[in-house]
Amino acid sequence: MRLVLDTNTALSDLIWQGVPGQLIDASVVGRVQLIRTVPLLADLIVSGDDDLLALGNFQGIAIVLAREAMRRLQEPEGQWDTP
Repeated sequence: MRLVLDTNTALSDLIWQGVPGQLIDASVVGRVQLIRTVPLLADLIVSGDDDLLALGNFQGIAIVLAREAMRRLQEPEGQWDTP
């Protein structure tokens, strides 16, 4: 799975542990690939920003909370329900 983490989500791993940290850990072991640019590359945009979450998606890429990204990551790869 390819993810884009917004700055707040990525930095929260450095300050607090929790689900964002689990996503970073998943990238370290190769379960996910972190993408720095959005267009046509990401499966999900991971954010805790209410304004972004309210959009629901950007250019067909779902915008989800870190918890939702982890839930999807735990599904078999063919089951990922991206838009």
